[in-house]
Amino acid sequence: MPRRSQRRPKQVPAVAPVPTGREPRALPPPQADGRQHLAWRFGMADMEGDWGWQDLDAATMQQIIAKLRDFESMTLNEVFHRGDDPGKWYPLAQLPGPAKARLQHLRFDDADAMHRLRVSGSQRIYGFLIDGVFHLVWWDPDHTVYPAPKRHT
Repeated sequence: MPRRSQRRPKQVPAVAPVPTGREPRALPPPQADGRQHLAWRFGMADMEGDWGWQDLDAATMQQIIAKLRDFESMTLNEVFHRGDDPGKWYPLAQLPGPAKARLQHLRFDDADAMHRLRVSGSQRIYGFLIDGVFHLVWWDPDHTVYPAPKRHT
């Protein structure tokens, strides 16, 4: 009798697939059509720069989370397509020098635009909107990333 290592493996007969008339499909990637609700990602968050998330106190973080919760109840159209607050976007070419330099340092300068959310008063969150998901990058408590021109001066 041959040893186990010398035995031939069992031959399993091939089974022909049964035609069902249906073909399996992969789900298409989600598309941001404006009707979906905003979602968040923190993987791109800058933790070191002037607008980094590293120095937030607990009260400010609670305020930000409460506002993000509010934004989650809104669709992309409600947040970004009014042309004004609460959300706007800026072409990267229009960002001021320090913001562009920081994006280059982070290697995020290959995008076309940067989006921002107004939290309150002068407080802003900047990031990238990719397939309906807002990737948070900066916390701007003093409106210094893209300062608005002073009116009536």
